[in-house]
Amino acid sequence: MRKHSSVKEFSNFRQRVLSGKEIQPDEPTLVVCTGTGGQASGSNDILRVIKRYIIERSMGEKVKIRVTGCQGFCEMDPFILVEPGHQLYPKLSMKDVPRVVEAAVGGFVDEGLIYQDPKIPKYYHCQNDIPFFNKQTRTILGNNQKLDPIRILNYIE
Repeated sequence: MRKHSSVKEFSNFRQRVLSGKEIQPDEPTLVVCTGTGGQASGSNDILRVIKRYIIERSMGEKVKIRVTGCQGFCEMDPFILVEPGHQLYPKLSMKDVPRVVEAAVGGFVDEGLIYQDPKIPKYYHCQNDIPFFNKQTRTILGNNQKLDPIRILNYIE
């Protein structure tokens, strides 16, 4: 990214960034929570395995990774949220990562890993349908899963 020498130049750059925001990427995105709870539960290990798996299989053009802060569901850490379908894969171990990546790239849900209600035998294919989330209005953490704290373009947007 080049250096901008005026406010007007930066403003024009920002408008170009915002106009690209309307375009949804074709490839799935693996969202990994690395807030304090996530890190304590092993999300950094999960993230390393995801990166290694994608690199070893030359899948960088087929799937993206987004690292976020706390998403508010620490009880289920470490987890991966797959967008655009919002499938939540909770309490993952490092050996589960290949299955999640393959499901995301293949466009299917891994029924053995997807979120299941602990009280009743029901699987939820979309994060917004999970009882923990479906009655919430996420005012503070609402955009958190969309923002990557190390991606400068998220700050510009």
